[in-house]
Amino acid sequence: MDQNLPRALELIRHLEGGYVRDPHDPGGCTNLGITLGTFRAHLNPGGTCADLKKLSWAQAAEVYRRGYWRPARGPDLPAGVDLLVFDTAVHAGPGRALRLLQAALGAPETGALTAADWTALAATDAEDLVHTLVVQRLAWLRRLKTWPHFKNGWTNRVLAARDAALALIAEKKTLETRR
Repeated sequence: MDQNLPRALELIRHLEGGYVRDPHDPGGCTNLGITLGTFRAHLNPGGTCADLKKLSWAQAAEVYRRGYWRPARGPDLPAGVDLLVFDTAVHAGPGRALRLLQAALGAPETGALTAADWTALAATDAEDLVHTLVVQRLAWLRRLKTWPHFKNGWTNRVLAARDAALALIAEKKTLETRR
């Protein structure tokens, strides 16, 4: 289900800024978190940085839904875990997000969730999984050559995504308790 997609998009909108062209960012020019390469792949094959500057939030949200939420299995993941995996997908790609999820589950990192992964996911406490996934994600980010330049922003981003994920898990538990 896509019931948490609006919340996930709200998180991304909060975490991603407007137009940026940081020479340290291998993604090049970026707007609303969408790189020029992603813009070209999803919206405008011949697009330029000037075209990317004109990207609307509605266009970005559709790219996020089709290119990140669905490939990262957002509709199928437990509440909270879906937000964190989605943010990881936006930040590092859906394949990396799924490999980090598999690592957090102690499963082989293939980038495609298997029946065994789904079984492990169902047997794992969502809060514990969020914390483990944060550790996995930060460990992966620390290995990147751009870590020294982006470490503060990336750490803040991961922690903000963690907090949003844990808040959603708590809300779900509260609703279940009331039933």
